[in-house]
Formats: sequence, C-alpha cells, structure tokens
Amino acid sequence: MLNKKLHFLLGLSLLSFCAIDLTQAIFAEKIKLEKGATKAATAIVLAKSFLGNDYVAHTLEHTPEKLVCNLKEFDCYTFVESVLAMTTTHYHAKTYLQFQMNLRQMRYREGVIDGYGSRLHYFLEWKQQGETKGLFTDITSQLGGSKIQPTIHFMSSHRALYPALEEEAAFQMVQAVEKKLSDTPWFFIPKEKSGCYRRRAARRRYHRYYFGHSRARF
Repeated sequence: MLNKKLHFLLGLSLLSFCAIDLTQAIFAEKIKLEKGATKAATAIVLAKSFLGNDYVAHTLEHTPEKLVCNLKEFDCYTFVESVLAMTTTHYHAKTYLQFQMNLRQMRYREGVIDGYGSRLHYFLEWKQQGETKGLFTDITSQLGGSKIQPTIHFMSSHRALYPALEEEAAFQMVQAVEKKLSDTPWFFIPKEKSGCYRRRAARRRYHRYYFGHSRARF
C-alpha cells in the first residue's frame, strides 16, 4: 500500500515537473519573437502566436495558493495576464524568472501571494491595479463608453461554487473587495455597440501614430 502511494506521489511530481518544463520551453520560444513598433504592437504579436491553444478553465485553482504559470492553455483572464506579463518581460531581463515575477505582480494584490483571497479574482480590481502600476491605460471612457456602478457580489453570493471560500478568512477578504469595488464607478462598452467602438479605437491609434503620440503605455 505504501509503495502504491509513493508511486502515485512520484507520478504527480513528474507531471508537475513536465508541465513546468513545457511552459518554460514555450516561454523560450515566444520570447524570441520580434518586438513590434510599440509595446502594444508587441502584445499583439505575442497574442497571435497563441492562436489555436486550448481554452481551459480553473487552471489556477490549487491548494495551497501558489503562482501558476501555464502557457499551454488559457481562459480569457489568464490569456490576457500571460500576454501582458510576456510583453513586459520582452522589455526587461527576458528571463523566465522575470516573467514569473511580472505575472505575480499582476495576478495578486500588490504582488503578494497570501492565500486565495490575495488573488485578484475580479477583473475590475485587476484593471485598477494594472493602471495604478502604469502597465496600461483604460481608454473606455475616452471612446464614449457608458458609466455604471453595479453592486458586485457574485463570488460571495455563490460561495458554494468556490471551494476555497469555505475558509472564512478568504470569504471575508472577498467580501471586503466586493464592497470596495461596488463603491467604484467604471465604464463599459455595450456588446451591441462594440463595432462602432472598434472603429473609434482604430481612428485613435491612427491619430496617435501619425501625430506624434505613438508611445503606447502598456
């Protein structure tokens, strides 16, 4: 029985090692891609290079909480994070360690891993922290987006969907974040008007490039 358990644990360790090794190999390949004219253009180059990768949800769910680097499969959130972290790495040390550091700084509140509640689960909070750190600029309001201030409570209202929220400390942390986000107005683009806003964004990029404002804050 003991031998079976040891073999099982060894198998898990090998699978984990292989996953890490594969991610590092993918990173080494992608970091060699040529940079674009701006950081935003570099992000597009990197993003397009992942076309065809699988969509897989819940890849970050591990107990205890730890930094997960996975460049093989994504959900919409981890895709944006990974591309942005790789773009930032392109302009620094270009090492896998730098990529991990960038990813941690983006994914966790103030870059500190302190349990499940320290992860930025709501994209709104992720956006706010990224803007504060100067990683990018949200231009939704400049494009004419609609201002809203909804009450945010999905995670705390659906506690059973998140096993990690069984821990009271994590649950209370999420509730505190929801209250703070609910007090903050933000802008969004209605889906039915997205085509119009894409054209505005394209015109804005044209203007910034040809009239001396092409330096992208990404």
